[in-house]
Amino acid sequence: MESARGEVVGHCELFDENLIQALHMADCLLRSPEGMASFLEAAGPVGLERAGAVLDSRVG
Repeated sequence: MESARGEVVGHCELFDENLIQALHMADCLLRSPEGMASFLEAAGPVGLERAGAVLDSRVG
């Protein structure tokens, strides 16, 4: 798999077009703080809680 800049960012043993498209979409979505916030909001309270715990462990 390649990034938008043409860098190799991963390798799949078996080719799966749907996986490639999903990873590309996730990459685009998570590039901005607003995209990350929307993703976490859509993940619901458990996702927000877990993300907060990870952030707290790395910052605090």
